[in-house]
Amino acid sequence: MQNSINCTADSLEISDVINGSRTSISKVCQSWSPETIVSRESKIVFTSDWQNEGMYGWFYVFYRVFAPCSGNLTGWQGSILSPNATDYDYRCSWNINTPAGTIIKLSFEELNIYYYSMLDIYDGESLDAPYLGRFSGSIVPPPILSTGNSLYIRYYNPSYTQLPFKITYEAMEVYTSVLENNAESISSFDVTSQRQNILLFLWELRVPEGFNVKIDFFDLQLEDDPLCWNESLTVYDGVRSLNTSLGIFCGSSIPLSVRSNSDSIHLLLRLRTNEPWKRFTFTYFSVPKIVPTVKKECGRVPTGGKSRVVGGSLANVGKWPWQASLQYYNSHMCGASLISKDWLVSAAHCFEGRNDVNAWQVRLGTTYIYDSWSSVNLAVAEIITHERFNYTAIDYDIALVRLSWSVDFTSQISPICLPPDTSHFPLPGKTCYISGWGRTSEADYGVYYELLDAPMDVFSHSGCSSDKMNGKSITTRMICIGHPAGGISACQGDSGGPLTCQGTDGTWYLSGVTSWGNGCARPMKPAVYTKTSKLLKWIKQYTGL
Repeated sequence: MQNSINCTADSLEISDVINGSRTSISKVCQSWSPETIVSRESKIVFTSDWQNEGMYGWFYVFYRVFAPCSGNLTGWQGSILSPNATDYDYRCSWNINTPAGTIIKLSFEELNIYYYSMLDIYDGESLDAPYLGRFSGSIVPPPILSTGNSLYIRYYNPSYTQLPFKITYEAMEVYTSVLENNAESISSFDVTSQRQNILLFLWELRVPEGFNVKIDFFDLQLEDDPLCWNESLTVYDGVRSLNTSLGIFCGSSIPLSVRSNSDSIHLLLRLRTNEPWKRFTFTYFSVPKIVPTVKKECGRVPTGGKSRVVGGSLANVGKWPWQASLQYYNSHMCGASLISKDWLVSAAHCFEGRNDVNAWQVRLGTTYIYDSWSSVNLAVAEIITHERFNYTAIDYDIALVRLSWSVDFTSQISPICLPPDTSHFPLPGKTCYISGWGRTSEADYGVYYELLDAPMDVFSHSGCSSDKMNGKSITTRMICIGHPAGGISACQGDSGGPLTCQGTDGTWYLSGVTSWGNGCARPMKPAVYTKTSKLLKWIKQYTGL
């Protein structure tokens, strides 16, 4: 094709066809290949205009057919297919909106996405909505339930490699009920016998202001599954959101009592079928709000901080005042948690081959990892790793760090409480927080300079040790944290940092120490933490707390 300015000589015009009318999307008039052209419709037309005869009058066109790469999806059900294209730097987005009063069940039928690509899902209509997670790899995650009737999906493929996936969505009706009595009993007979076609039930339980809600369970007969994928009863503190879960229950074991931190609780019951043998009975009643009889010096954070790692958010200064950076020869190596004026808790594997105390320093009171102005930098006097630490199995992965001199507590530096001496806290399904300066993706190198945090859910021991997840390598001294779909997790550089869980009196506890994982934020591979409640005796033996 002969070159020309403004296509005054030879030209080739490409047009979309919309309801019989043509809309030009590109015009080519040069002798070299143009950039890839993507139509907006399912039909296009090529129109050539030759001004001169001879060697310039020819062209080749290669085309591919692929699924739309963006759009607004509505109705009761539908599906999303990955674009059948291998163009570099491919970006797509979809909005799903179902009828009012429904929520969305999102299911993966196929997933094969490299870890450097991303498929992000948000619980709402835009990127400003709560983040549900990043999906990658080839393991199909469990279905996802939205909290409302909209979802936003963003896909980015920075490579030339085709990455197939298929997602289906379905609108689900929810039976909702608001109860405002001081005490009441609820059973499966109250709802399922009259509503055979509904498989989702939501209760809001309210008690007077100044009181908390306590739930006692008397019967539970749901499908038994270590991960509670198919059927479950989830308890939320206050509003139902992604970071307010107090626990998730299934099977036939009677759960322990659950208590809120606020004056309301939401309960979401998810059934697969409404068969008569599916049973549950629980009673809720109001109880006085817990006020600590002794003012604790630990586990308190400044009021007013609002912001809530891989997939994490920037943490406000002072939000996690016990978070410390352990720096080896002035470079961040691991995280740690301040538990007193003299002691920190970290992971034993951080000090493997690095036991020279003079090479270490502790940085406190900052969210910026190399802030030497407003932070407090302290020398290390002693490092104690657990004598039964096994680097191969990564069991007993805990260490104590004693400071060279005591630190003064401020609004930005204060200790976290050690957890209750019970194996029941935190319950499976409870939302806790992770924080650290580690990598923000598995493919990254180095660390992130700003402190990140993220809400995560606790997995049951039976679920995490199942073959679907981390297998038999999980011991009773380990606790698993994450999302079945992946997308958010600890990564290299977060080791030794805290797993922070809130008790019913508002106190924050050191429930775990970041230990190990299979990759970072992979589906069905939650991060593994050392369970501090199992090693309290060892901690107190050396620290005297």
